[in-house]
Amino acid sequence: MSAPKLYTIKDGEPVLSMKAVALLMGTTEEVISTLPRVKGNPQFTKHLKQSGSRVARKTMAHLGTDSIFDCIDYLATKETT
Repeated sequence: MSAPKLYTIKDGEPVLSMKAVALLMGTTEEVISTLPRVKGNPQFTKHLKQSGSRVARKTMAHLGTDSIFDCIDYLATKETT
């Protein structure tokens, strides 16, 4: 059985799973699921926004890419090892 997809492209736009968002924000799916939502989108706290920026910057620098998809794939792999 394969793992659920972390992201897809729908109508030319990226759609991230809750797991992908959690990886990028440096938190858990449980934390993301408890955030208030506006039009289905989580409203991140200042702390989570800062954490997400830090995780993304460090991961992009480590990988030498600015692809969010490469970052998600790397973080998912890193989490399982």
